[in-house]
Amino acid sequence: MRDVEAVARTGADAIAISLATSPIHLKYKLNISWQEALSRIRETVKKAKSLGLYISVTAEDGSRTPYKMLKEYAETVLEVGADRLRLADTLGILTPDLAKRLVRRLVKEVGIAVEIHAHNDLGLAVANTLAAIEGGAEWASVTVNGIGERAGNAALEPVVVALKVIYNKHVGVELSRLYELSKTVERLSGIPIGHFAPICGENVFRHSSGIHVHGLLKNPYTYQPIAPEEVGRRAVFVFDKYSGKALIKHKLNEFGIEIPEELIDRLRSHLVEKAYCLKRCLNDEELRREIEGFLRLTTASLYYNGANSEEASS
Repeated sequence: MRDVEAVARTGADAIAISLATSPIHLKYKLNISWQEALSRIRETVKKAKSLGLYISVTAEDGSRTPYKMLKEYAETVLEVGADRLRLADTLGILTPDLAKRLVRRLVKEVGIAVEIHAHNDLGLAVANTLAAIEGGAEWASVTVNGIGERAGNAALEPVVVALKVIYNKHVGVELSRLYELSKTVERLSGIPIGHFAPICGENVFRHSSGIHVHGLLKNPYTYQPIAPEEVGRRAVFVFDKYSGKALIKHKLNEFGIEIPEELIDRLRSHLVEKAYCLKRCLNDEELRREIEGFLRLTTASLYYNGANSEEASS
């Protein structure tokens, strides 16, 4: 109760109250009965309500709480003034189907507003968050870059972009600043963004495959669900052993280098061999250097062969 009073004294107008609801937490962490848990949450919510606070109540480990108990918990907190139930999938064990059905049931049978709080232990945090929203959740817990306990939480970036791209829902987030925000948090937290992390990972808008690049140069949506500029990014084309002539021609134009069409296949073979030997992509600086080196050798070879032909004819 003192914590609730302390929150009110700060001038805050809202409070988040959390209590574990699963049998394993009640027994091994809290060492209290179910009825004691209900009594504690009831009195705490009453106190917060008497102080005029907006109240969000968490059912910690709610996804491992039998539905009968979870429903009783939701009904109890709603009855004494809670404004929102925060359903915590504390171990990240829900599936999207279960998340959707569980939220839908709570909203329909209890009539309480629900927030989903998903963990990413099994890589399902974003999917479960979106499914819960489909089921009627009005709020979602997200973190920048998915930072959180263990495997982290649902990441802000893919959640808000998926809401726009898949559901056509705009939630007031400036998507064009997502990358800037993500990199700022990376720098301040010291926690690197995963190379393949959705939206803000370095590889997300990086293309090399010949088929992909060929399509992207004609229409950026052939292999991208959203234009990179919409989320503060830009598409990057890099050369590797799977790249084709479309990328080479694009880079030649970008570098302002002209080359006879009949040399493109030979140039590609040269670049593929280089990328294969390095076992990685060639960056723009390396690509330009290899192209210029190839042209010098080719020009010298053509000149030499031409000179030999003239000597032979004479």
